[in-house]
Amino acid sequence: MKEDHEIIELYWARSESAVHETDAKYGAKLHTLSGRILPEAEDAEECVNDTYLGAWNAMPPQRPLALFAFLARICRNIACDKLDKLRAKKRSAEVSALTEELSACIADPTAAREAESREIAEALNSFLSTLPVDARLFFMRRYWYMDSVKAIAEKYGCGESRVKTSLHRTREKLRNYLQKGRHLALKKGGNSMTGIDLFKALGGVKEEYIAEADGSRKLPHVKNVTLQWCAALAACVCLLLGWGFIAQHLGGIADYTGDETKVTGAAETAQADGADQGTAPAIGGKVVLPVRNHGRNTAP
Repeated sequence: MKEDHEIIELYWARSESAVHETDAKYGAKLHTLSGRILPEAEDAEECVNDTYLGAWNAMPPQRPLALFAFLARICRNIACDKLDKLRAKKRSAEVSALTEELSACIADPTAAREAESREIAEALNSFLSTLPVDARLFFMRRYWYMDSVKAIAEKYGCGESRVKTSLHRTREKLRNYLQKGRHLALKKGGNSMTGIDLFKALGGVKEEYIAEADGSRKLPHVKNVTLQWCAALAACVCLLLGWGFIAQHLGGIADYTGDETKVTGAAETAQADGADQGTAPAIGGKVVLPVRNHGRNTAP
């Protein structure tokens, strides 16, 4: 299987094998991505084929830094457009006719939507740049790649509760960010902006965020807070046990020293009393009898 830069060179060389190599390496992942947006397998398959066509038309002049992120963005945007068309087909013929007539009143509705979508994407890029790495990864995996909470937790080796909490906080931050109206498109959108608008606008975020969440680049390891707390607790317990052992050991030495002091003091007292009363002195707590000379001559 060829490396990304080799596949990109095939596109630039206008080699038909570029599409074959792309499908062999990333076809399964692209099918998964399109299948999460489009309910019908046939539509998802068509979306992937359109993605290859889009990549063929884009390279050259483009030379993506992360090939899958580049392809995934094309695939996701095409899938969202197809989803809009499928929903439009479900509308009644009368409503479709009316909306078509009203569309003619707009000078260039497509250009207006694209401009607004770009502005929202810029705002989202600005917002994503403010997030910690782990929060951004969780958000992108959930709302860009459409992973389940369980899958995200397994991917990054953390608990589902951590993922849910992070996603909740990120949504709150995004809501506050949008309400502040820091961007023109967001001000114009106001309360009329819907979830599908944001979902589609995510297709325009920077490729580095797409690649980051895909794992195409080396990333800082997402910290497992649960394991960290367990390790910290274990360290504290060991520290307390260690201090307890040391304190007990030192206390034993102190008690032993105190006992020795008492014994020595008692012996000295007894020795002094014995000297005064003419009795045998006590040394080291033991009575020592004097050695008597039974008439034996001693050296002068």
